[in-house]
Amino acid sequence: SRDTQRDMNQPHTRSRAYHLYLNGLYWGLYQTQERSEASFAESYFGGDTDDYDVIKVDIGDNFNLYEIEATDGNTASWEKIWTMCQSGFTTNTNYFKLLGLNVSGVRDTALPVMVDIDNLIDYMLVIFYGGNFDAPVTKFSGNSNPNNFYAIYDRTDKNQGYRFFAHDAEHSLLTDAVSPGIGIQENRVNLGTVQDMYVNRFQKFHPQWLHFRLVSNAEYRQRFADRVYKHFFNQGALTPDSCKARFKKTADEIDMAIIAESARWGDSKSNWARTKDDHWLPAVNQVLNDYMPYRSDIVLQQLIAESLYFTIQPPVFKQNGTRITDEKITISENYGMLLEHSNAAGEIFYTTNGTDPRTIGGGTAATAINAGNSKSISVTPGTILKSRVKNGSNWSALHEIYFDDSGLFTAFKVTELHYHPADQNGVDGKELEFIEFKNTGSKTIDISGVSITDGIQFTFPAGTTIAPGTFVVLASNAAEFAKIYGLQPHFVYTGSLSNGGEKVVLQTSSNQVVISFTYSDTIPWPVEADGDGYSLVSKEANPKSNPDSVTYWTVSKYTDGSPGVDDEMSVTANQEIAVAGNNQFDIYPNPASTSFYIDFDINSTEKVEVLLFDLNGRLLETLISETRPAGNHSIFLQPEKQPNAGIYIVALKTGKAVQTKKLIIQP
Repeated sequence: SRDTQRDMNQPHTRSRAYHLYLNGLYWGLYQTQERSEASFAESYFGGDTDDYDVIKVDIGDNFNLYEIEATDGNTASWEKIWTMCQSGFTTNTNYFKLLGLNVSGVRDTALPVMVDIDNLIDYMLVIFYGGNFDAPVTKFSGNSNPNNFYAIYDRTDKNQGYRFFAHDAEHSLLTDAVSPGIGIQENRVNLGTVQDMYVNRFQKFHPQWLHFRLVSNAEYRQRFADRVYKHFFNQGALTPDSCKARFKKTADEIDMAIIAESARWGDSKSNWARTKDDHWLPAVNQVLNDYMPYRSDIVLQQLIAESLYFTIQPPVFKQNGTRITDEKITISENYGMLLEHSNAAGEIFYTTNGTDPRTIGGGTAATAINAGNSKSISVTPGTILKSRVKNGSNWSALHEIYFDDSGLFTAFKVTELHYHPADQNGVDGKELEFIEFKNTGSKTIDISGVSITDGIQFTFPAGTTIAPGTFVVLASNAAEFAKIYGLQPHFVYTGSLSNGGEKVVLQTSSNQVVISFTYSDTIPWPVEADGDGYSLVSKEANPKSNPDSVTYWTVSKYTDGSPGVDDEMSVTANQEIAVAGNNQFDIYPNPASTSFYIDFDINSTEKVEVLLFDLNGRLLETLISETRPAGNHSIFLQPEKQPNAGIYIVALKTGKAVQTKKLIIQP
């Protein structure tokens, strides 16, 4: 369930399986999971733990309570939504208010967004697909008690409503009946209509009751159908193939580890030992072969019965007779395609400007183009195509596709790589890694669906854009990153960067390579980035060359690097060395051993800085930084850290002028 939320591009909690030993005694195979509370929200969403309301269920000391509570913050915001539920959402008044919209359905920034509606819908689809009868309302109590959900709300962010998190979902993916469930035909969609569901006071209020009340609104039902099509069709997260791949990947992670678990506990709960071959693999295969090939269609029929999906099918897209199932295609020139539909009646309406062909209330948008039963069209790079079929006053779900402009990626650059941070304060350097990208161009770039596939693993969620001149930073550990830098990374990747160097590849969902480079920890690559605390940074603030070349890179000016901004080695230090000035100076002796003098003249009282750089332009030490009067000056200098034998650069900075000279050190 949690991984499915991830694949729907929704916030999710992460898990890790491991072998547990207690005082040297093997205790079996265990799994840890992030807890979706305020500390989690601070790590992934930013802000402070005090900003968040976190709603969950308190089951009581003896499983006798089952009432909601605020494990962080308070319940006031959740109670406002409960109050709106009491009035209902049949008209758009409360529905729009819930979404922070004005009476016309347009965002009103004076109103807070109370619920992330797409997140709620996707959460409910996870519950429905899994047949989870113990969340967010439990069948064990006749669907009268809430259970097993987390909801997070940031009181300081008016643009972000409640988000919901799957939790404790072991009563899911059951092919055979396990009481009180009925197996693969489990229906959690019709609670409140066919099956009873009771919520008569705030203390029992849960996300499915909110969903049930929202179903009376036509705009919500349309939006729900749009999300159903997105996830149950084409390459969606809830298609049989996607579900099987996701489930198998998780099962494969512990394929060998389950043997040790069997040896430790296999016969503790039964009269015979439960083994991998006799019990584990049959259980895995039952889900893969008997549940997932059929469950999507079962749930679709349940959704149609509750008017949450429609019998009118959306248009399909084809090129050269082949059906297009991607949500995003990267193109460099005009792209020809066919729109068609297979319904007995109805017409295709589409737009190419990113707007919905359907208006609020069910009308046809003024910009919508009538394509009839089918139409061949040509789209340009950057087009967002949205289409529906309309039959009378009824509309299909939305089918959309984004045609990304491949030329935009030429300005998407990797500008910093902290692949081998030094350990700090007992924290392993692996927890302090990050990689930084920058939009060096003049247009906003949509990087939705771009994945890092080699080295580390990450896919940018839908809707991820990067404005001109701005950065996106991915880190290995958000909490540790925040401790060092005082800010949150934009995203967290899985895996870790190799300390010895490796290949890093970014590519689009259609396998177009965006960035590919191989870094190294050996000369001629800057070895200071290999465990000494410095990061690799691009030599240019807006690089144009190939990051696969060592000449693209230098080391950061300071230890820990500079995530989210241009490093001074990419800008300031190189500029300082290059700036011309009128104040000449001399260094003697030169070559020097451990110390030397610098003589210079200045015409007025001003701040003077003497800086020591290596030949890569990396600042090693500020030798002096003080205000000096006009006149001739001779200063004795001895670096605190004795430089190794070699050639260095001494920079004299007076006001805005900088002069440099080479210094040879011969111990």
